[in-house]
Amino acid sequence: MLCPKCGATNEDSSKFCLSCGALLSEPAAAVTPPQNAPAPPVYYQQPQPVKKKKGHAGIIILIVVLFLIVIVAVGGFFAWSALSKHFTKDETTTTAQTTVVQTEQETTTAAETTTEAVSQPSVNDVLGILSNAGITGWDGNWSSLTDAQKTAIQNYYKTLGQDVEITDNGITFKTDTGGTVDIFSGTWPDSPLLKDVPKPTFGKISTTDIETGKADIMMTAVTTANFNDYVSKVESAGFTINPDTVNAFGVVSYSATNSAGLKIEISMVATIFTINVTTS
Repeated sequence: MLCPKCGATNEDSSKFCLSCGALLSEPAAAVTPPQNAPAPPVYYQQPQPVKKKKGHAGIIILIVVLFLIVIVAVGGFFAWSALSKHFTKDETTTTAQTTVVQTEQETTTAAETTTEAVSQPSVNDVLGILSNAGITGWDGNWSSLTDAQKTAIQNYYKTLGQDVEITDNGITFKTDTGGTVDIFSGTWPDSPLLKDVPKPTFGKISTTDIETGKADIMMTAVTTANFNDYVSKVESAGFTINPDTVNAFGVVSYSATNSAGLKIEISMVATIFTINVTTS
């Protein structure tokens, strides 16, 4: 920068001349506006509205609501499934129980019908069977039946679909298992298994089933006093090894073995009394 007074050269940033000391630049004169001049217009910038940031609260709430709906739906489905299974089980159980009851009733009816059809015949019944076969001369004693008379009786029962065996004590009816059933015979079976078993002096023998190594007797019209008395007789007869007594839910029973290895089981339900003898 040149000094306006002496013409010396100075730095552009210098305020005073290095040669003569003169002020290198004069401050600009203040401009005084006219007294009645209008004030220059003032411009204000319109503030821009602040944009609100979009939050995620609405999305989160929507997700939570949808999640709760899914949970309720799944929970309702499993609850309904459980209830359906429960009611289905109850219906199945009821149906099964009804079927069992019906089956028991049908079985009982069938057994009663069979019992009436093949019950122990009387002497007059046998005389009638023999007379129809053209055979006479029987004196009413089972042990005196001839082979021809026995054959005629057996043939008669075969026509009824029943296989029978004739003994000195009467007629026994063969079972599907190969044993025999003496229905309402009222006689104590003649079996080696029963030689050490006391013979009851009470009730009525309804059925007996005698097989190899096994003897089953069923009796009716038996009381609790009869049962207790018979247990005492069985114990006196030597059946005292490994005794077992049960008295629950209307069922009483006693079982034991004797020194010969013969096992007896006695049980009673209501007035039905059974004796089971087996070789152990």
